Amino acid sequence: MRSRLCLVMLCLLLFAGENHAQRAKASRTPGTIAGSPRVNMPLRDGWRFKLGPESAAELQAEPDATWKTVSVPHTWNRVGYYKDSPATHINTAQNVVMTQGVGWYKLVFTPPADVIGMESFLQFDAASRIATVWLNGTLLGTHRGGFSRFRLDSTAALKLGQENTLTVKVDNTKPALGSSTADVLPLTGDFFVYGGLYRPVSLIFTRKMHLDLMDYGSSGVYAKTASIGAGGAQVQVSARVRNDSEQNRTVLLRTLLVDAQGDVAGQQEQSVTVAPASVEERIVNVSVAHPHLWQGVQDPYLYHLVVEVVDKPSGLLDRVSIPFGIRRIRFDADKGLFLNGKPLAVHGVGYHQDREGKGWATDPADVAEDVATMREMGVTGIRLTHYQHGQPIHDLADRDGIVVWDEIPLVSQWTLGENLQPTAALRENARQQLRELIAQDFN
Repeated sequence: MRSRLCLVMLCLLLFAGENHAQRAKASRTPGTIAGSPRVNMPLRDGWRFKLGPESAAELQAEPDATWKTVSVPHTWNRVGYYKDSPATHINTAQNVVMTQGVGWYKLVFTPPADVIGMESFLQFDAASRIATVWLNGTLLGTHRGGFSRFRLDSTAALKLGQENTLTVKVDNTKPALGSSTADVLPLTGDFFVYGGLYRPVSLIFTRKMHLDLMDYGSSGVYAKTASIGAGGAQVQVSARVRNDSEQNRTVLLRTLLVDAQGDVAGQQEQSVTVAPASVEERIVNVSVAHPHLWQGVQDPYLYHLVVEVVDKPSGLLDRVSIPFGIRRIRFDADKGLFLNGKPLAVHGVGYHQDREGKGWATDPADVAEDVATMREMGVTGIRLTHYQHGQPIHDLADRDGIVVWDEIPLVSQWTLGENLQPTAALRENARQQLRELIAQDFN
């Protein structure tokens, strides 16, 4: 199993580098590259937090005075300190907090009233390491794994234009035989597993016909460079269209590649009929006659891949825009790594997501500062150790031409006690985390 997982992680290099960062103007295609009809409501401020009891029933007895107000991203841990010149650092031996266990978050918020008829999804960019979510007392679901994005359908439980109460139990208990986290990777490692909602949380509204948000936290769009030759490039795009209505719907699926000047470099359209409460997947090949290739740090050129769901009477129903680099990567056992047929020397670092004083609850500016340091060092490749990192580092790597190695936290060990084989539940958790990593970072 380990060798198969490592092989898949190795293959992820083939897909790194195309999913983000540069902003195309897209002003020359009116009515096509318009604003998305989605509504995105960040849930950042006004959260209440406490390290708490194991059960929701016990939590009800806790007085309000025991909760403190926090903003998300948030972690309750503060780990690691420098012994040299302690006065110049944020962390000290006295303020370190290494508590691992259960933390509770509550948020009272009011969504807009003018989104009636739309679907809603709660999006957690990460919660470490097990998250259980209730909305207005209704259990929406549980996610096991502290590094990947996950979404929960909140449509039925959400009250539009009224106060809603969101409650999240987050458990980062250290794995041990019989513990709540015994079947959730990582079991151990040379790094600390922080607890909390340490990446952003948001509420997303879509039309009933939309690009699939329930596909392992992905965009519902998967793209890869199928070929590059004298006649141009072929980009293969797979799109999942979801129908949450109660009747058949036929829509137009439009796929475009838009260059940095805002011109459409390639386009395909097709009709898609989707049955009620189901998903249809379509694959198209978009031709680009004169492709400008993503050539690493020398020339990290990015297009925007735009996928739209259009209803002729109603207009634009959904839209996803993804920065995309046209490039091919291959490995040669004797000669090394090649990018678009040219040898690529990888000068790299291993990168964790910690920052002094913040732990894992960093923001994009922190990551950008780290990447700027790496670029000054001459880095051309990054190993994202030892787990799935968030969106900002992938955006910046694409923008700056840095090749990325993604991996799941299968490190050091995957058995507990005297067991010689991992449990079936742990194997499934490894598969889940790998599926999520590939789905979310494929582009």
